[in-house]
Amino acid sequence: MYAGPFLEGLTASSPEDVERWILHQRDRFALVLLGICERAVHESLGKNQPIEALRLTRRLVELHPEREDCRELHLNVLARMDIPFESGLLPAIARPLKDL
Repeated sequence: MYAGPFLEGLTASSPEDVERWILHQRDRFALVLLGICERAVHESLGKNQPIEALRLTRRLVELHPEREDCRELHLNVLARMDIPFESGLLPAIARPLKDL
């Protein structure tokens, strides 16, 4: 299971090439994770499992709060859940993204 950025906290005291390689791998793994999670989100929605889709997108936003595409996917899942604001459930489910 993906736990966070590749080799986070590790720095190289040697050539800058190692640093560039680590950053490149982190970016590559983040994109792979995004693709996998997007497919899993769409599969969950296709199986009428919106709570699972929401869990996946929330995790993506927690791992990559700087990525607009992760936030957009999260908001799209919330919109598909079609929860009336008047129900009082939406604020609890849709914890403000600024807190993530």
